[in-house]
Amino acid sequence: MRLGAPIHSFLCLSLVMLLSACTERSLEMAFLNPAILNKSEFKITNENNGDLLPDATESSIQLEAECSANIQYVEIQNPDTKVWTKSTELIAGGDTNCADDSKISFSIPSSYAAPFMPSVPGDFRQPFQIRWAVKNHEGEISVYYKTLNVLFKAPSVSATSDLIGPNQVANGYTVSGTCSKQAGFVEVTDVFATKQTVTCDSGTYSLNATLKSPITSGPLTYKVKHAASASSRAYAEIEKTVTADLDAPEILVTKPAAGAILTDADYSTGTAFAIAGTCSEDLLPVNVKVNGLLSTSFTCSATKEFSGDIVLPEGASDIQVQQTDAVGNETSVTVSVTKDTSGPGDFTITGVQSTVDDNTIDNVLTGTVLRVDFSNSVDAVSYDVQIKDMSGTIICPTRNVTTGYAVFSGCTLTNGVSYKVYASAKDNLARVTTALNDAYTFSVQLPVPAITRAYSDSTNVTYRAGDAIVINLQFSRSIVVSGSPRVTLNTGETVNFSSGSVVAGTDNKLFRFTYFPGVNIDVNALDISDVSANGGTLKDAVNGTDANLALPTAPSSRLTASNIGIDSVAPGTVTGLSITAIPKRIDLTPTISFTAPADPDPLTYWMKVSRQSDNLQIMAWSQVALSTTGILLNNALVEPGVQYRVEVQVKDPHGNAGGIAQSFYVSTSCPANFAYVYNEPYQAQPFCVARYEAKVNANAPQFIPTGAPVSATLMQAIPACNSLGVGYTLISNNQWNAVADLIVRRAENWTNNSVGVGILHRGNNQIVSLSAVQESDPCWPQTDTALCASNGNKRKHILPFNQSVWDMAGNAMELVSDTDSVSPQTADYVSMLAASAVKTKYGTNQTCSAPSGVDYCGFGRIDLSNNAGNVIWRGGSSVSTAPKGIGVFSAIRSGDASTIFTDGGFRCVYEL
Repeated sequence: MRLGAPIHSFLCLSLVMLLSACTERSLEMAFLNPAILNKSEFKITNENNGDLLPDATESSIQLEAECSANIQYVEIQNPDTKVWTKSTELIAGGDTNCADDSKISFSIPSSYAAPFMPSVPGDFRQPFQIRWAVKNHEGEISVYYKTLNVLFKAPSVSATSDLIGPNQVANGYTVSGTCSKQAGFVEVTDVFATKQTVTCDSGTYSLNATLKSPITSGPLTYKVKHAASASSRAYAEIEKTVTADLDAPEILVTKPAAGAILTDADYSTGTAFAIAGTCSEDLLPVNVKVNGLLSTSFTCSATKEFSGDIVLPEGASDIQVQQTDAVGNETSVTVSVTKDTSGPGDFTITGVQSTVDDNTIDNVLTGTVLRVDFSNSVDAVSYDVQIKDMSGTIICPTRNVTTGYAVFSGCTLTNGVSYKVYASAKDNLARVTTALNDAYTFSVQLPVPAITRAYSDSTNVTYRAGDAIVINLQFSRSIVVSGSPRVTLNTGETVNFSSGSVVAGTDNKLFRFTYFPGVNIDVNALDISDVSANGGTLKDAVNGTDANLALPTAPSSRLTASNIGIDSVAPGTVTGLSITAIPKRIDLTPTISFTAPADPDPLTYWMKVSRQSDNLQIMAWSQVALSTTGILLNNALVEPGVQYRVEVQVKDPHGNAGGIAQSFYVSTSCPANFAYVYNEPYQAQPFCVARYEAKVNANAPQFIPTGAPVSATLMQAIPACNSLGVGYTLISNNQWNAVADLIVRRAENWTNNSVGVGILHRGNNQIVSLSAVQESDPCWPQTDTALCASNGNKRKHILPFNQSVWDMAGNAMELVSDTDSVSPQTADYVSMLAASAVKTKYGTNQTCSAPSGVDYCGFGRIDLSNNAGNVIWRGGSSVSTAPKGIGVFSAIRSGDASTIFTDGGFRCVYEL
């Protein structure tokens, strides 16, 4: 049976694992085994019914026990982690050897044996287990368990606080009481805006803080918590309920009534008036103030009423009744009354004005309807006002009014006469007070309209005869016009105006009319010399007085301030008009000079140029000098050999024009069948070019449309042209280019009637023959006019100044006077040539829509491939030149001065 005890011990151990501890009876049964020592081998000596107290700081628990040397070890279990730890490992320095003196003593950390914190106030017990191992004589080890408690004793706390009233809400609330843990904390919640904490000092605490919001009347419960520290495992907590009273007292004044008028009949005692009412705070004072000053105090009776007498000043008073309850809630009510124990107060007549046209209160009436104004009389309920003349006769019967003024709309007063006002005030008891300035004197002075200003809408301007001059006449007041009043000007002329002359929106104060000056007037500055009714009337629109028509005297208010002049005197006509030095350029005027007429004003000179035959204006009226030359004319309208008319007149600074002088000249002309050419980039001076190729005889050429062109060598053509007379020469290459450039820059010479679009007309390039000219048919001998127009086959080219030239492209190729043996060999279409000396000399910079198209824009071809020759032939030949090579810019180098081609020709020019 020796094995029984250990088994029992192990069963007990197992049960302890399940039930936390073995009972004393179980342990006693274990000691029945003779192999085990008795249980007195380990006895805890400082427990009290299983309770152990912590140290003062609650950081550890002291355990003391009596034990024998058979104790092998002592272990303590952590209630949270369930881990067992030997006592020697918990706190160093403890006495854990029973063999020394049969006693042990060691400390257990509170955080180990009592890891949990309490959840409710009061004493807090934390159970934990301890076990020890005992070795018997036979070497067997038995383990014993015991449950102990760490007892944390809660401190004590109390709380004292007052009622909560408005003072506490405004200034903070105080909670105080007793506490048992010196230096411990006291925490108050649920009453302040935030949790408040204070330290326990000598057994008491006190704190004041802002109350939470909102606070309403009624019970309020708060908590007070007390503990040694924040980590203490036992604390005290109490609840305290206080009452919040934030309801103001109730006051009602029953006498006197609000708005009451108190007279001597209302006196209660002497000259005092009775006051009474109800109050909610019995036995507490009720204070009465009159106009903000404390008058008296009453005690609210047990029946919650108050009454007594107060003294009031004369006039309006505010009676304020106030009561404050025990906690500081205050209320007050105010009633306003009036003490009236005398008649109406003093008042004065302040003046007169008019409901129409006079809003100034003074002793002068300037309007038609009289209004008398007076100051307020205290307590007055009505006023009697009367108007008398200076002798005392009533003019305006008494008016009884309740306002601060009286209107006499049916009373007629005489302008320029003085009157007196009598006024008295009455109160509701019919007591009368007379105005302090009774018999107030005023005079009637109705305003008279007057002319305040005369002016024009324009300033600093001089007008001519018939010009419209706007004149404004400003009056000081609104007037009504009848008839046709007259304005006389310093020109001696007059202007009438009427009611229709009024300017809208000016309240009938501004009249506007127009003056048209006559001839032979020279005035500066224009002024009005007189304004008259002219049998009509001009009256004030309000009071009917006649307007004063005297003109203002201030210069700034007169019409002269507008600085308007009138000059309708025309200057004279120029004399000695002469035209000399007709220029070669027909788009410039000749030299024109004349003599100006005498005039006091500075004059300007104006000239116009017109075609005499049909009056076509070539130059509009333009300002010129006394002698002028070379003024540019409209070159789209001028023509050579045409008669033009030159007209000259003078003007003064005001636009008056003198008579027109005129003279005539004929523009520079060309010989018959020659066209005028001016193209400065190619030829500085104008010249004339034959309109047709040379015909009839190469040595005595004629330039006519009939017949085929004649052929000639360069040595023949030059003298042939010279033989025509002085100024005639064979056309040069520059002159040819000048004509060609004029052709290419005119829309009529293009198939699409737009410069650069389509084909430049290139004459006859379809029929291989030399032809005469038919003036009526520019395509002949091409009979298909549609093909001619689209293929660029017109032989006639249009030049400026309404002129034309034939066969500058096609028909015969034509000689120019210049020879060229130096230009490099070139063979290309003009439209395809890059910039070069050859292109500059024979080509053009005009662009075209299809430079590489099949027709190369109709410009022609330059062929300088023949280095052996030096003679230049222009325009191309209908016989020998390929159709696409013909054009006004076509150039062929071939032969010398003695070379002749049957399809060659020439034309002459005339140097102007």
